[in-house]
Amino acid sequence: MLLNEFLKEHRKVEQQATTIAQQRKDFQANITLSLKRLSRSSRRKWRLSLRASRK
Repeated sequence: MLLNEFLKEHRKVEQQATTIAQQRKDFQANITLSLKRLSRSSRRKWRLSLRASRK
């Protein structure tokens, strides 16, 4: 009985670890995408301000 309870909890912990790992991976992907978008946007603003200062 005690072994069954331990195994059940152990499986639950393993599933949680897998879920956390996937969430971490998704979070990193979202951060990377956001940084790329921000970088692209910043470059655009920089170019526009450069053009405006030349006029």
